[in-house]
Amino acid sequence: MAEKITHQSTERSAEEQGRRLPFAPIFDTISPEPALKPELESAPKSPSSTEDYADSARRSSADVNNFSFSTARERPEPGHPAGHYTGISNWIVAVGLVLVALTLSYMSLQLREQRQVLSEQLQQLLRATQESRQLEQRPWVGIADAVPQPLTATGGTFNITLQNFGKTPAIDVHASGYVVLQDSPEISLSNEETAHPVQLSAGSLSPGAVQKSAVEFRIPLASVAALYRNQVYAVLHVSVTYKDVFQAAHTTQSCFYWQPNLRGAQACEGHNTVN
Repeated sequence: MAEKITHQSTERSAEEQGRRLPFAPIFDTISPEPALKPELESAPKSPSSTEDYADSARRSSADVNNFSFSTARERPEPGHPAGHYTGISNWIVAVGLVLVALTLSYMSLQLREQRQVLSEQLQQLLRATQESRQLEQRPWVGIADAVPQPLTATGGTFNITLQNFGKTPAIDVHASGYVVLQDSPEISLSNEETAHPVQLSAGSLSPGAVQKSAVEFRIPLASVAALYRNQVYAVLHVSVTYKDVFQAAHTTQSCFYWQPNLRGAQACEGHNTVN
């Protein structure tokens, strides 16, 4: 059975080979393609997908960049060693740091001096402000008026009024007064007579408060007659000492002269001081 089938197949094949197809001449003109060269066969295949293509592009770009930078970095400039520019850069940085340090030191000294000057100015301003405040608020004690009384055979009297013209109380107030006779109202230390000075004590004086006192003077009858005839002047000297609430001491010096032909005691041109 098998031999029979084989025989039939052989006969059919022989018959088919004997018959040519109508389009056989066309196939006879087609020549087989030449085999690929080895170098083309070994070339990398094109990416088969989008991801493979992207990976290939990234690798190619990285290779190009690495090659370019490494080439530029590693290529030394003709005529100069590779570490030449590094040494110059280090010197420039060192000099810059020194200049920065010197500048900072100078600025620190300037700021210290300015701070010291500002501190001194501030202290002066505070002292001036405090003194101005004390000056404005301090007491001012002086002689409000001096009224001469009629002469007697033994002399005369001046009624004086102490007053605090300031804004704060005056404490430990003391006054002393005396009278001298002079040929003129011009005060001269050489002709002062300090016999029998009168001591007065007012204690303390509130702002605006007054304290009345009397300063008597005793002179010979001939001196009384000369004063009565307006031949001499009776000169009154009063000194007032006191303290303010800040415990600062103050003194007021006052001077008045008088003759019977004058309406009242007049202030002297000198010897009137206040501190």
